[in-house]
Amino acid sequence: MSEGINFEDIGDSGSGLVNFLDHGPAHQESIGLAIREFDPVLLSNFNFRNPDSFKFNVLTSGLEEVRAILHYQLLQKHLLIVATRINSLLIDSSVRALAELSLLEMKKIMIPNAIVRYQKVLNKSFDSINGTTVKMEQSYYRQNLSSNCHPVMYSVHSKKNQQRTTIAKEYQSYQTVVI
Repeated sequence: MSEGINFEDIGDSGSGLVNFLDHGPAHQESIGLAIREFDPVLLSNFNFRNPDSFKFNVLTSGLEEVRAILHYQLLQKHLLIVATRINSLLIDSSVRALAELSLLEMKKIMIPNAIVRYQKVLNKSFDSINGTTVKMEQSYYRQNLSSNCHPVMYSVHSKKNQQRTTIAKEYQSYQTVVI
């Protein structure tokens, strides 16, 4: 995690001066943007409800911070796209093979450029399907889906479950403040 620029407050602690860059109007708000993981200080002025923060974001120095926040959001978006495509590449061949096997078993249709090796599934005379071999091939591809792909895949459900308690605590604290 990178560290933000540390500015010191001018004057004594009782003067009432606020370091507006580090402790802006949004420094205590929890904003779920990607920049929060890298430099949460940039989010201290990212509050468009406050007039001072809005002025700061519209001026030159604030626009640089808004651009930095936007770049981190784009980086996070592209990382999610890459992760999704990698997951898709890992899954596609096994899912396609299972579909080819079910098409062969149910409709007796073979497709060109198949992933499944039809020589293993058909009888030696190539006129009928060997049911036990089809079942073995299906179990092989199902196992491939569950065991080989699982360790490298990103599970959205488990990530949501990890954050569920944190979100519930934040909601409870917010609810007590409102009530």
